[in-house]
Parts: sequence; C-alpha cells; structure tokens
Amino acid sequence: MVACRGIVLAAALLLAGCATAAPTATSGGVTPAAASPTPAIQPCSLITAADAAAALGQKVDAGTTSALAGVVDCIWSASDPASLAVVIVTVSDKGTYDGPLNGTADPSTIAKVSGVGDEAYFQTTPAGITLSLRKGNVYLTVDVEKASGQKDAEKTIGIAAAKALP
Repeated sequence: MVACRGIVLAAALLLAGCATAAPTATSGGVTPAAASPTPAIQPCSLITAADAAAALGQKVDAGTTSALAGVVDCIWSASDPASLAVVIVTVSDKGTYDGPLNGTADPSTIAKVSGVGDEAYFQTTPAGITLSLRKGNVYLTVDVEKASGQKDAEKTIGIAAAKALP
C-alpha cells in the first residue's frame, strides 16, 4: 500500500512538473503559484511531528505539504526510510466525505467512529483503511500506514487534528 502510494505520488509530482505555474512542495508549507489560492486550512498545522511519531511509534521527519490537482495534504514520513511508515492528513471536501456514505461505497466497508470531530467514519478498501472526519464545514482524511494498529493511530491523529480546527 505504501509503495503504491509512493509510486502514485512520484508520478503525480512528475506530471505536476510538466505543468506551468504548479505549486511546489516545501517543508511545512506550500509555495503556491502566483494565481493559486492558499487553502484556508493548512494540514501541516493540524498535528505536530510528535503526534505523528506517537502514531507510528518511531521518529518522523518534518511534515511536508503537497498540493496536487487541488488536493492539499501533509505527509510525515518515518525517519527510517526502510520502515515505509507514514501519516497523511488531507484537506478534503463535502463531496469526497459524503460519497462513501451516499452509496458510492459498499456499506460494509464503512464504520462510524465517535469522538472525532462532529462526525467521522473508517473506510476499508483493498488499498487500506482511512479515517474521514468532519468538523463544522472542514473535511479531513487521515491515513496512517504502518504494520499494525492503524485504526487506533488514525483515530488519535483525527482527534488531534479536529481539536486544532477552528
């Protein structure tokens, strides 16, 4: 799963390099193109490196913001690259959040989660487990890639991120 995500991310970065005025990823923030709006919520500001390290059970590098095709996320990677462990927090939208709840996903793959934002759910797919949450009009997706304890780690990160939201 992590290897596939890395390949997809690398391909997206390669394609983004071919476009004009594309935003560039930087540590801790996005350097937007001149005409690109800056998202109101910066995902790297929602949790700390300590939160990500606790979720993975190991040291992490500083969060890196990526903005591709209108999607803004922050990725904290394990300092040991051999582990392939990552925490990803993505700023989402209502349509992406509501889709699986409104019939675009097999209902057996959705599990409601309490205590995270205003509402949240886990979705299990062949690619893995993700936590989607809503607080007010802000939608986030949390993906923790590690050997075990994914749901607990995602819920912990989701709670921390929701608390940081306005």
